[in-house]
Amino acid sequence: MLEASCPTVGVDVGGTKILIGLVSGKGEVLFSRKYPMRRENQAQAEEAIFSAAGDFAAALKEHPELPAPAALGMGAVGHMDPEAGVWLHSYNIPVQTPIPAAERMSRLFGLPAWLDNDVHCAALGEGLYGHGRKAQCMLYLNVGTGLSAGILQGGMLLRGADNYAGEIGYMDMNCDEGGQKLEPAASGGGLIQGALELLPEYPGSLLETAWKEGNLHSTAVFEAAGQGDPLARRLAERAVRYLGAAVCNLMAVVNPDAVVFGGGAIRSPGMLEQVSAYTAAHCVGETYKSLRYIGLSALNPAETGMIGAAALAGFGLSGSMRARP
Repeated sequence: MLEASCPTVGVDVGGTKILIGLVSGKGEVLFSRKYPMRRENQAQAEEAIFSAAGDFAAALKEHPELPAPAALGMGAVGHMDPEAGVWLHSYNIPVQTPIPAAERMSRLFGLPAWLDNDVHCAALGEGLYGHGRKAQCMLYLNVGTGLSAGILQGGMLLRGADNYAGEIGYMDMNCDEGGQKLEPAASGGGLIQGALELLPEYPGSLLETAWKEGNLHSTAVFEAAGQGDPLARRLAERAVRYLGAAVCNLMAVVNPDAVVFGGGAIRSPGMLEQVSAYTAAHCVGETYKSLRYIGLSALNPAETGMIGAAALAGFGLSGSMRARP
């Protein structure tokens, strides 16, 4: 199990914003700032990220009453090499040429720095500060625009051979009918895309109104399903069935005692309750008996990425990863 004692800096790089904060060893946000993100090209993205970091480093010096951070962690979307501290590539944010992000952050702040993808960071944050603290094995699932997972065993993150473990959105959930990946069926982005593709078959659907009003999102799908809308029910029921089956399959593989959900889509009305019910009905034997918790993350959803990035730094300080000078 992970423990933290020193305050650290967390840098959360998202598609629309950059959130940077000083986080205590107990996971409390002591000071934070939000910055705009730019994604027109890689050069502008890098400028946005590192200028924001430079501004925050300067702001910390203007607040001597705050405790000094011991390290920095950065989380972002994409494929990372955490040992080298290099952001290899990303599609959501235009990174095609590798960026030595940890080294650059280390120079800006004068601190040891670590880098990983955002969901790995969120899982570490839950392990340090949330429901994973008392878990022997925690399965963390981020159900947002996309779908990914992090697995902690005894406080250690399962990374795989190339730090790509947890990309469960690629799981094939329907082999008999030509294949259906999990993410397009059960993520927030997948629900929206599914609704747009099927709207012509369901004239008068509540989702058509939501789309025209600019309110078509996962919450709208589950709200309309609760009102009996046929298209919304089709999408919501498939999302619950596929995500519930994925959870059961993952539980059979890793035998967690905590299953924690993060991300915005899982907060859609009734989604978590229905996935939990599916899990209870379909997971059998010791796999389900071992489960002590299934539910939402303990972390503030608006700050999960930042707190998780700070947790990555705490994990690095434990000596499990090599720090950049």
